[in-house]
Amino acid sequence: MGATEEDAKLPFTEYHIPSETPRHEVTFDYQFAIGKFTVTVAEFAAFVEDTGFEAGGECYLRIPDSGPNQGKFIGAVSRKAGQYERGIIPGSGGGGLVLVEYADFRKPGVEVEDTQPATCISRNEAKAYLSWLSKKTGRRYRFPTEAEWEYATRAGETRPFFYGAGRDELCDHGNFADGDSVYSSAMAAQCAEAPSLEYTYPVGSFGPNNWGLFDMVGNVFEYIEDCYFPNYKGAPDDGSPWLFSNAHQEYSTPAEGACKVWGLRGYFFDSIDIALRSAARCGVYEDEDMRGNNIGMRVAVSISSGAWDDPR
Repeated sequence: MGATEEDAKLPFTEYHIPSETPRHEVTFDYQFAIGKFTVTVAEFAAFVEDTGFEAGGECYLRIPDSGPNQGKFIGAVSRKAGQYERGIIPGSGGGGLVLVEYADFRKPGVEVEDTQPATCISRNEAKAYLSWLSKKTGRRYRFPTEAEWEYATRAGETRPFFYGAGRDELCDHGNFADGDSVYSSAMAAQCAEAPSLEYTYPVGSFGPNNWGLFDMVGNVFEYIEDCYFPNYKGAPDDGSPWLFSNAHQEYSTPAEGACKVWGLRGYFFDSIDIALRSAARCGVYEDEDMRGNNIGMRVAVSISSGAWDDPR
């Protein structure tokens, strides 16, 4: 688990590599399953319709930096962002991050279809979906841990990208800021998607990895069980989530039992190409009610005894 020497040789990885090391071995003494796709708008809607759950609220929207839809979005700017010109928050990868008063999985700042990933769902809303799914099926559905996520993404591949080739082939395997993208990260791209969409693609639009999993990188960030820490020093080696650490007090609060920074994996439609490497990781300094139209979810479930979440 973690970055290799080959990762470090790629351009623009200087910022990423420190958080992806030291490279270490993880051993799973249990079996788990992980969603073939990210949870879609239709799937999240089934939960809302069945339970009457009220989803939605303030949401950060990533909006185009260029093109005919530059600066456009659906929703009213939150008063929290009103201090900024047009509500666009500085330092957001080209200046296109807007906090709106209300958005949800049906209207995450743009019009979406049922087959696109459900976004603008907070971590707490995603956990409510997992609880509902668990009751429906009798299984304990959860987020994948960071180790499970990377293991599933690599699908046996040790090179930087899950498909084994380099940056030139990336446009065939994931949605990111490609050469025709409306986002500023496109400047680094080596290829262009056909077509190049401004937002998310329907799930399964790109080919699967060696284990039949789709969109593990690109399209949307995905929640994981773990806190985020600045590197892997002290990380678990058994596949369990890394939740608290006395060594990194600024990232978690062991005494209170809470993460200050939550982990995310997979990166999204605005990302620079090298962020779609299997080792790439990210964290978000927000509480569990924060929403973003670049964050979705994928389900996981333990399917054998001895797993870290086994109640026995």
